[in-house]
Amino acid sequence: MDDLYALAETWEPLPSDSVLATTADPVYAYLSDTQALHAEGDKALIEQLINLLNTPPGAQLPPPSQPVPIAEQSMLGRWSGAFSKAINGKTFLAWAEPQGFDFNTLRVLDSRLHVTAHGQPKVLSLADESGWWALANPIIYISRLVDPTALGMPYLGPKSGTEAITLALDLTLAFHGYPMPTNRLAAMTIVEELQALQGFPMFDDNGRGKSIIRAELTQQVRDCRQLADTLEPLIRDEQNFFALDIYRTRLHLTSDSRLARSLKEAAALLQAILDENGLGGTVQTPTNAYFDFKRKLICVLANGNGQAESTLVPALPDTRWDRLVLLGEQLGIHLYPAHSVSLVHALQAYAFERPLGREAISALIQQSGACAAGDIEHHALIQRAAALSPLCRQVE
Repeated sequence: MDDLYALAETWEPLPSDSVLATTADPVYAYLSDTQALHAEGDKALIEQLINLLNTPPGAQLPPPSQPVPIAEQSMLGRWSGAFSKAINGKTFLAWAEPQGFDFNTLRVLDSRLHVTAHGQPKVLSLADESGWWALANPIIYISRLVDPTALGMPYLGPKSGTEAITLALDLTLAFHGYPMPTNRLAAMTIVEELQALQGFPMFDDNGRGKSIIRAELTQQVRDCRQLADTLEPLIRDEQNFFALDIYRTRLHLTSDSRLARSLKEAAALLQAILDENGLGGTVQTPTNAYFDFKRKLICVLANGNGQAESTLVPALPDTRWDRLVLLGEQLGIHLYPAHSVSLVHALQAYAFERPLGREAISALIQQSGACAAGDIEHHALIQRAAALSPLCRQVE
């Protein structure tokens, strides 16, 4: 531990020509300057993450392995720099190089060192006779702080000029208590939180992250289960199975997910606009209409044939219309007054491929269940990250 403190303290000393103002307690003045540099570095990193995750509807999210340049003064940048110094120490290199380590394959995973040596994959532990135990501290300690969900901390070469350290997107997000988003709605939740906070979410005294993403994932699990429950009856009766049923089936999400909330908000806005323009219908015969997100107008359908009878764009669009347009753009689907969503569009929102037959639907049911189980398992990993992240701040 003493080695770690020494390493952190010598990472970036003040320039010799820096003059601190005379204050009652100059230590606090220095800490304030350090915090300002951290905030500046975190801001640059946040911009990188927002640019990567803010994808348009239908576009692919970046892969977990997507390289992210890490701002040197950010908290992640500082600890990554400390890891780089430790893993490139003379003692470690003098031990590793004669063994023919391929540093491009090196990963520190918990207390083990994974690497290819002389063309053969190896896993070195603290209990074997490799000598790894004598060099593991502080490498292991720092890697656990930078990689709290045990994705595998890669080798980071020595700093060269102005070239920034790069880490994988999933590892970068995990350090700050975020999961790797598997759908655009989760990514949008992360992006909007980062934009609103202008910083990374904090942790409470118990080490629990205050990010809203955990609540969103919990509600997405409920949606996945509802999708699976809706799909199952479609294939139960082999004699009466029709592939088009998946396109005809509509459902009302019962969760409080971002998708469910957006659909309900859009339905209320749409109904208010229809009522205001004398198209609200009655309880017995409600107007058959929807908002076309591509053309950005309301289509009123003739009863019975489903064909558009007329279209509507308010003569004086107000904030309600602007919000309706925005929700349509964000979700990338048509919006209805009853806040229902087609099964196909719900699957699309959660990045499931459209099934083309009974076997594909059966596989999709299994996939939906696995998605829910995977999110629950990931909550445990994020809690582990949340417990470790405050240590980064305390040690620093």
